[in-house]
Amino acid sequence: MPTSPSSSPAPTVAFAHLGCEKNRVDSEHMLGLLDAAGYGVSSDEADADLVVVNTCSFIQEAREESVRTLVRLAEEGKQLIIAGCLAQHFQAELLEALPEARAVVGSGDYQHIVSVLERVVAGERVRQVSAVPTFLADERLPRKRTTAKAVAYVKVAEGCDYRCAFCIIPHLRGNQRSRSMESIRAEAQQLAEQGVQELILISQITTNYGRDRYGKPMLAELLRMLGTVAIPWIRVHYAYPTGLTPQVLAAFREVPNVLPYLDLPLQHSHPEILRAMNRPWQADVNGALLDRLRQQLPDATVRTTLIVGFPGETEAHFAHLEEFVQGCDYRCAFCIIPHLRGNQRSRSMESIRAEAQQLAEQGVQELILISQITTNYGRDRYGKPMLAELLRMLGTVAIPWIRVHYAYPTGLTPQVLAAFREVPNVLPYLDLPLQHSHPEILRAMNRPWQADVNGALLDRLRQQLPDATVRTTLIVGFPGETEAHFAHLEEFVQRQQFDHVGVFAFSPEEGATAATLPNPVPHAVAQARRDRLMQLQQPIAQRQNQAWVGRVVPVLVEEEDPATGEKRGRCSRFAPEVDGVVHLQGPG
Repeated sequence: MPTSPSSSPAPTVAFAHLGCEKNRVDSEHMLGLLDAAGYGVSSDEADADLVVVNTCSFIQEAREESVRTLVRLAEEGKQLIIAGCLAQHFQAELLEALPEARAVVGSGDYQHIVSVLERVVAGERVRQVSAVPTFLADERLPRKRTTAKAVAYVKVAEGCDYRCAFCIIPHLRGNQRSRSMESIRAEAQQLAEQGVQELILISQITTNYGRDRYGKPMLAELLRMLGTVAIPWIRVHYAYPTGLTPQVLAAFREVPNVLPYLDLPLQHSHPEILRAMNRPWQADVNGALLDRLRQQLPDATVRTTLIVGFPGETEAHFAHLEEFVQGCDYRCAFCIIPHLRGNQRSRSMESIRAEAQQLAEQGVQELILISQITTNYGRDRYGKPMLAELLRMLGTVAIPWIRVHYAYPTGLTPQVLAAFREVPNVLPYLDLPLQHSHPEILRAMNRPWQADVNGALLDRLRQQLPDATVRTTLIVGFPGETEAHFAHLEEFVQRQQFDHVGVFAFSPEEGATAATLPNPVPHAVAQARRDRLMQLQQPIAQRQNQAWVGRVVPVLVEEEDPATGEKRGRCSRFAPEVDGVVHLQGPG
C-alpha cells in the first residue's frame, strides 16, 4: 500500500523549476498541494531527500537544460520526480535512462503529485502520464506562489489548437481548454486579497481565450470583468496578432487597470518563412496590425519574440526580418524626415499606375520612383512591402525606362531583384543610401542592422544583376567618427567600386538624435574627409565609365545645341542631375 505522511516520516522535497511562466504556475500548484498534504518543502536542494524537477521540452536548448539539471541532481545523489513537458515528451525513456528517477509526471497530471510522492515513498517507480493532457486547474486547486508578493500569473487557458510547424506544444499540452470567466475572476479576487498589485494573464494564445468554451474569443469580455477587481495592473502575455480585434483593443484603452502592453509572438516577417512555419495568415497582418496598434494605442509598449535560422531561411529572408525589426517609420539618428513628413503613407498600386499611364500619354520616357524608402513601399498599406508587385504592374505601362531611387539595402529581396531582372523597362540601377560602413558609426546612426548586410548584399546584387549600376550616398564627420572609422569607409569604397558616390559632411539638424551626440567632428575635418573620399572615388568612377567604351547603348536625348548640333543626354547608367551625361555628335 502507498505510504502516507502520517504512517512514516515524510521526505523533504525541493523543487527545480525550468521553462516558461505557464510551467511556473504548474510548479506553484504542486508546491501548494504538497504543502497542504503536510510534506516539508525546502527552497534548498541540498536539504532535500527528493527533488521535483518541472522540466521544459519546447526547443532543443530547453531540453538540454532540463537534462543537465537532471544529471547534476542525480550525481548529487538526489532521488528525482520528473514533471512537466520533458516527462510528457519522453515518458518511460527517462525512467530507463536515469535510475535516480523515481517517477515521471506528465504536463496534464501534476494534480496527482501527492499520490505520486506517496507511491514513490512506498518504493514504487511511477509513470503518471496521460496520453492526451486534458486537466485544467482552477482557483480551487491549492497554490503556493513563488513570485514576488506583488506579482502573480493567472493561467486563463491550457493547451493550443494551432499547429505551427516549429512547435510541439499541442503534443505536450493538448488542445486549448479555457477556464470560465467566473473562475478567473474568483482567482483574481483571491490574489487581490493577498496584496497582489500586478496580474499577468497567460496561456499559449491568450487572445484565443474562450473560443473553445464559448464558441468565440472572449478576451475583451474577460478584461472588462477583471477591470472590477482591485488590482492596479493587469498585463496580457501571448497575444496573437490576429486576435487583437477592435473589441480587444477597445478593452485595452477603456479598462483603467489593463496595461497598454502587448506581447506579440510574431516569430518572423517574411511571407515564405511564415508559410513554412504554417503561419501564412500572419504575413498579411504584421505591418497593418502594428500600424493599427500605434493608432489605437499610441502609448503601447510592444514586445515580440522571433525565430531565426528556421529551415530554408536565406540571407534575404533574414535581411527582410532585420528591416522589419528596424521598422519614414525609420528613426535614423542623423535624420528628421519622420518629424518633418510623418510616418510612411503609401499610395495604392492602382493610383501609381494611373499616374504613370497619364505621364506615358504626355510622352514621358523615363519614370523615376521616389519616396523616403522606396523598398518599403506598401508595407503600411498592404501589411508587407510591395515594390516587386508595383514594378511588375508598371511594366505594363508604355514608358521605356523605370528607375528606382532610395532603395534600402534590406528591402532588396529576391522578389524585388527578380522584378529588376524580368521587367524589361525596369532599369538595373540601384540607388542605395548606405551612409557608412563601420558598425560603430552605423550603430550610432541607429542603423546597426545594416553593418551585417552591406557586403553580403552587394555580393548578391552583383551575382543576380551583373550589369547593375550601383550608386550610394555616404556621410562623413558623424559624431564620434575617428580616423580609424573613416579609414574603414575609405577601404569599403575602394573595395566595392561603386559606379557613383555622393558624399555629405555631417550637418547637425535640430530635432535629430545625432545633434546632441558627444564627440562632434570639427566641420573642417568633416569637409576634408568629404574631399578625400570624393578624390578616392573619381578614378573608380572613371574606370567604371571606361568599361562601357565601345558598347552601343540607348541614350535619352534631353538637350541639343543648335549652333554646334551637339546633343546631350543620358544612358541608363546615369540618373538625372546626380550622375553623368552623354555627349553625342553628328546626325541622328
